[in-house]
Amino acid sequence: MTSQEQRRYFNTLRVNYFLSARILFLFNQFHNGCILYGYAIELVFKQSLVELGNKDDKLRKSHNLVLLLRKCQSKGLFKGILATNDFIEYSNSLFQMRYPSTERKESLKAIKMNKAIVWDKNLLFLYDDYFQQIDEALYQHTNDWQSCAILRLFAGIDDSKNQMGLHYNSAILRNIELYRERLKKYYPNNTASIQTLENDAAYFWKCPFDKIPYADFAQSLENRDISSFTFPGKVTRDKSGRIISIEI
Repeated sequence: MTSQEQRRYFNTLRVNYFLSARILFLFNQFHNGCILYGYAIELVFKQSLVELGNKDDKLRKSHNLVLLLRKCQSKGLFKGILATNDFIEYSNSLFQMRYPSTERKESLKAIKMNKAIVWDKNLLFLYDDYFQQIDEALYQHTNDWQSCAILRLFAGIDDSKNQMGLHYNSAILRNIELYRERLKKYYPNNTASIQTLENDAAYFWKCPFDKIPYADFAQSLENRDISSFTFPGKVTRDKSGRIISIEI
């Protein structure tokens, strides 16, 4: 059984990584945003393994997002996640590329599959979708509001930094009624945040900062379907197997 102190600790770290990742994305830092989002996802899986009674020290120290997810799924958690294997593998590759040596390794691995590593703004919508799903699954598993990072975000909605976790976040905003009711239940005295959510959420579909890469939001939103994501890029080879072009 995980203590509430442990759950608060995991949640605090998750929220910090999550917010930092989204701020980086909103200001064109896609590569670093993917890495920090990877840490946020890893912490969901790490808490989940603790909740499931994991005692494997190697697994506890692992940073392989595919391995951690599959281990959780083998114990019955996250089985309903709507994400393609390609996205699960791809997000893991982007996370592993936080070091120069692994950046080369993951790039070569993609090329061997005739694919290519690409960082772009549309990844934000995919990460948002994935994170919302696993965050909600962890909350449902523990039945503890301290395990819900997104609820923690809404509880501090008056903080402009926390709002950066909501701008353009379609995965969260399409579930806003769920979080509104949860906020009323667990933070009944947080009247300012509750009132903000009672108002029109249209504010969060735009960002108060200029020159961010989401001006063409409507077009980007069409490319966020995590349930049909395929590993991007295309490598073309000649008859001898030599690479003649790489499209990203």
